[in-house]
Amino acid sequence: MKQSLIKSEDLEKAKTNEQFIIETAHQIIKDFGLFGIEISFSGKSITAYEELFRQLEEKLNILLINDYQKLLSLLYQIDLSEKILNAGNLPVVHDSEAAFITDLIIQRELIKVLTRHYFKNL
Repeated sequence: MKQSLIKSEDLEKAKTNEQFIIETAHQIIKDFGLFGIEISFSGKSITAYEELFRQLEEKLNILLINDYQKLLSLLYQIDLSEKILNAGNLPVVHDSEAAFITDLIIQRELIKVLTRHYFKNL
Protein backbone atom coordinates (compact mmCIF):
# COMPACT_ATOMS: atom_id res chain seq x y z
CA MET A 1 0.00 0.00 0.00
CA LYS A 2 1.35 3.40 -1.02
CA GLN A 3 2.04 5.73 1.92
CA SER A 4 1.17 9.40 1.46
CA LEU A 5 3.39 12.24 2.63
CA ILE A 6 0.29 14.28 3.36
CA LYS A 7 -1.85 13.20 6.30
CA SER A 8 -5.61 13.65 6.03
CA GLU A 9 -5.66 16.10 8.96
CA ASP A 10 -2.95 18.19 7.24
CA LEU A 11 -5.02 18.15 4.06
CA GLU A 12 -8.08 19.39 5.95
CA LYS A 13 -6.08 22.19 7.61
CA ALA A 14 -4.62 23.21 4.25
CA LYS A 15 -8.11 23.70 2.86
CA THR A 16 -8.42 26.74 5.14
CA ASN A 17 -4.93 28.17 4.54
CA GLU A 18 -5.16 31.17 2.22
CA GLN A 19 -1.70 30.67 0.70
CA PHE A 20 -2.40 27.02 -0.16
CA ILE A 21 -5.84 27.87 -1.55
CA ILE A 22 -4.40 30.54 -3.85
CA GLU A 23 -1.55 28.29 -4.98
CA THR A 24 -4.02 25.47 -5.67
CA ALA A 25 -6.16 27.80 -7.78
CA HIS A 26 -3.09 28.84 -9.76
CA GLN A 27 -2.10 25.19 -10.28
CA ILE A 28 -5.59 24.40 -11.59
CA ILE A 29 -5.48 27.42 -13.92
CA LYS A 30 -2.06 26.32 -15.18
CA ASP A 31 -2.99 22.68 -15.79
CA PHE A 32 -6.28 23.48 -17.53
CA GLY A 33 -4.58 26.26 -19.50
CA LEU A 34 -2.21 23.71 -21.04
CA PHE A 35 -5.28 22.31 -22.80
CA GLY A 36 -6.71 25.67 -23.84
CA ILE A 37 -9.33 25.61 -21.11
CA GLU A 38 -9.68 28.95 -19.37
CA ILE A 39 -10.36 28.93 -15.65
CA SER A 40 -10.54 32.18 -13.70
CA PHE A 41 -10.11 32.90 -10.01
CA SER A 42 -11.22 36.06 -8.19
CA GLY A 43 -8.52 35.67 -5.55
CA LYS A 44 -11.06 35.34 -2.74
CA SER A 45 -9.94 32.37 -0.70
CA ILE A 46 -13.28 32.20 1.18
CA THR A 47 -15.21 31.32 -1.98
CA ALA A 48 -12.38 29.62 -3.88
CA TYR A 49 -13.70 26.06 -3.67
CA GLU A 50 -17.19 26.95 -4.88
CA GLU A 51 -15.86 29.29 -7.55
CA LEU A 52 -13.43 26.72 -8.95
CA PHE A 53 -15.82 23.81 -8.50
CA ARG A 54 -18.54 25.49 -10.56
CA GLN A 55 -16.18 26.25 -13.46
CA LEU A 56 -14.42 22.88 -13.45
CA GLU A 57 -17.66 20.92 -13.30
CA GLU A 58 -19.00 22.83 -16.31
CA LYS A 59 -15.78 22.29 -18.32
CA LEU A 60 -15.62 18.60 -17.38
CA ASN A 61 -19.24 18.03 -18.41
CA ILE A 62 -18.37 19.40 -21.85
CA LEU A 63 -15.26 17.23 -22.09
CA LEU A 64 -17.14 14.10 -20.99
CA ILE A 65 -19.64 14.64 -23.80
CA ASN A 66 -17.53 16.15 -26.58
CA ASP A 67 -13.83 15.37 -26.11
CA TYR A 68 -13.16 12.32 -23.97
CA GLN A 69 -9.56 12.05 -25.26
CA LYS A 70 -8.79 15.59 -24.14
CA LEU A 71 -10.28 14.77 -20.75
CA LEU A 72 -8.01 11.76 -20.42
CA SER A 73 -4.99 13.88 -21.34
CA LEU A 74 -6.00 16.49 -18.79
CA LEU A 75 -6.38 13.85 -16.07
CA TYR A 76 -2.95 12.48 -16.98
CA GLN A 77 -1.46 15.99 -16.65
CA ILE A 78 -3.10 16.41 -13.25
CA ASP A 79 -1.90 12.92 -12.25
CA LEU A 80 -5.29 11.27 -11.85
CA SER A 81 -5.89 7.81 -13.22
CA GLU A 82 -8.32 7.05 -16.02
CA LYS A 83 -9.65 4.35 -13.70
CA ILE A 84 -11.71 6.96 -11.87
CA LEU A 85 -13.83 7.35 -14.99
CA ASN A 86 -14.42 3.63 -15.18
CA ALA A 87 -15.18 3.12 -11.48
CA GLY A 88 -18.89 3.36 -12.14
CA ASN A 89 -19.88 3.95 -8.52
CA LEU A 90 -20.18 7.61 -7.63
CA PRO A 91 -20.09 8.53 -3.96
CA VAL A 92 -23.51 9.59 -2.68
CA VAL A 93 -22.34 13.18 -2.15
CA HIS A 94 -21.86 13.69 -5.90
CA ASP A 95 -24.77 14.01 -8.25
CA SER A 96 -22.77 13.62 -11.45
CA GLU A 97 -19.60 12.12 -12.82
CA ALA A 98 -18.29 15.62 -13.56
CA ALA A 99 -18.88 16.68 -9.93
CA PHE A 100 -17.02 13.61 -8.68
CA ILE A 101 -14.05 14.25 -11.00
CA THR A 102 -14.05 17.96 -10.11
CA ASP A 103 -13.75 17.17 -6.42
CA LEU A 104 -10.87 14.75 -7.11
CA ILE A 105 -9.07 17.31 -9.27
CA ILE A 106 -9.25 20.04 -6.63
CA GLN A 107 -8.02 17.64 -3.97
CA ARG A 108 -5.18 16.34 -6.17
CA GLU A 109 -4.06 19.87 -7.06
CA LEU A 110 -4.01 20.79 -3.35
CA ILE A 111 -1.89 17.72 -2.63
CA LYS A 112 0.58 18.84 -5.34
CA VAL A 113 0.88 22.23 -3.64
CA LEU A 114 1.37 20.67 -0.21
CA THR A 115 3.95 18.22 -1.53
CA ARG A 116 5.96 21.09 -3.06
CA HIS A 117 5.92 22.89 0.30
CA TYR A 118 6.88 19.72 2.14
CA PHE A 119 9.98 19.17 0.00
CA LYS A 120 10.89 22.85 -0.12
CA ASN A 121 11.00 22.94 3.68
CA LEU A 122 13.17 19.83 4.17
